[in-house]
Amino acid sequence: MTVTVLLLSLISAYYAMEGHRYLRLERIAEPAFAVNVAYLLNFPVRALVLLVFGDTMETAPALEWDFDTCNTVLLYATACVLVFNVSYQYFSGARVLPAAPAVRALPPLQSIPLPILGYFALWASVVLYFLLSSHTSINFINDLGESDIPQIVNAVWFAIDVSISGSLIMWLITRRLGYLAAFAVLAGLFVYYGFMLTAKHILLGCLVIFLLVLRRVGFSIRPAYLLATLLLAVPFVVASYAVRDFDISVISPNETLAGRTTLVFGLLDESSLGDVLTNLFLIKMTDRFAYLDAFMMYLQGLDQGVALDLYDRVGSLPTYKLAIPSIFGVDKSTIQNIHVWFANKYWYGLPYDGYGVLVPFGRTTESFMIFGWAGFLMFAFYGWLFAWLYRRFYCSADPAMVIYYLLLFNYYILADDNLLFNISAIVWGSVFFWGSVFALRLAMKHTMAEATRPEVLKQRSERIGY
Repeated sequence: MTVTVLLLSLISAYYAMEGHRYLRLERIAEPAFAVNVAYLLNFPVRALVLLVFGDTMETAPALEWDFDTCNTVLLYATACVLVFNVSYQYFSGARVLPAAPAVRALPPLQSIPLPILGYFALWASVVLYFLLSSHTSINFINDLGESDIPQIVNAVWFAIDVSISGSLIMWLITRRLGYLAAFAVLAGLFVYYGFMLTAKHILLGCLVIFLLVLRRVGFSIRPAYLLATLLLAVPFVVASYAVRDFDISVISPNETLAGRTTLVFGLLDESSLGDVLTNLFLIKMTDRFAYLDAFMMYLQGLDQGVALDLYDRVGSLPTYKLAIPSIFGVDKSTIQNIHVWFANKYWYGLPYDGYGVLVPFGRTTESFMIFGWAGFLMFAFYGWLFAWLYRRFYCSADPAMVIYYLLLFNYYILADDNLLFNISAIVWGSVFFWGSVFALRLAMKHTMAEATRPEVLKQRSERIGY
């Protein structure tokens, strides 16, 4: 207990002295902001939640609270984030990340050509139609059979995010109500789908992207904006878990919005406000991004004499031989990811064909699995990678570059996934996004060249003169 208090005090002292370098609201769009909040701040918060409320992680009911294990986790997580911060600052450079708000030093965004934005909006409308009209009301892929769906379907999902963020950017640039209406419709339908799915990450991802877009077009992010974001997130998260925790069978595939809303209010009437905020918001929010419990479970497994196979000891790296085939294939089971390897194989002792427990092992746990205490050096690589992504895409005047950064931020930076997780969807999405942008820009360039040919201009002038 004494060591835990000392570690938490040192972490607090570190942020009191150096936190302004990474946690200023002016730098909210930078990966360092998310990393420091999700790792070194959220780990202690989750530690306190476990200390006060005991074992609360449903996916790891066999996890026992252990101060020694927790101290090891806090110490290792501190080392990882300190290495990341130093690496990120070094590779960012003073020219890109000045002491003043970064947006003032960035070039203003250009406008997005209407054909490009319209193309993605059309795809987004098609996908949303199938999502909302599917008889499962969960995922239209289930209607067709998951193993029969090519990976290109995952790529088209990028169109939804592109359309939502792109229409918002265009409205902030042009202030034309048509773009605002498109943003409201697409974002509203997507949030509705998220509620029917009882998935909080959809709304939270949209809210975070909304703040990042505001920051990029020149708005100062104030505490009031974060408070408004929190007020929007709390009821959605509570409603999501109120339905999910009650009984999964009540989530009827054809249940209406009114039916689910009535169910949520009925469940909340049976609980006090304190229980609702504690059980359905605080606990659920901290276990989504912290990954503290999974790390503790891994360390306790080693203490119990678990001998990892070589294939498992290298974390998600074995997926390299699955990543390339899955890009061109049609099936990639989650069994092949580190998220389920350890829990199913070593903690619960389930057979291969019985794998089904999902325990979120993030970058911190994976780095320790691969290299032990030297694993924090992996965060030097993450510092370089995240700084490069921010400098290369977010700081560009091209809105397509900025939108792609928002996609990577939502799919990879914000979510604490391991090194190669979701590589297939990201690669497919990147090919789809940049392939579409390149083809449309090439067509627009050809059309413009045709329209400015001398003979065409001459014929046009003759028609006007006539």
